[in-house]
Amino acid sequence: MLDEPFSSLDSDLKQQLLMEFKSLQKELDATTLYVTHDRYEARVLAEHGVRMQEGRIVGPVQIDAPDYR
Repeated sequence: MLDEPFSSLDSDLKQQLLMEFKSLQKELDATTLYVTHDRYEARVLAEHGVRMQEGRIVGPVQIDAPDYR
């Protein structure tokens, strides 16, 4: 579980680490729970996504690729 691990980084370093992290996820076939408020991060990393509000999952729950409308 990662709780906003890249939130305090500058944008260039953040972009670099996101790509490296995504590559490691695939290489290791690792399941990761990644918490973020950044929609870009979510789009880059997610296979599945849920939206939460006040500690509860709010719909629609995404089962396939995330839809960030």
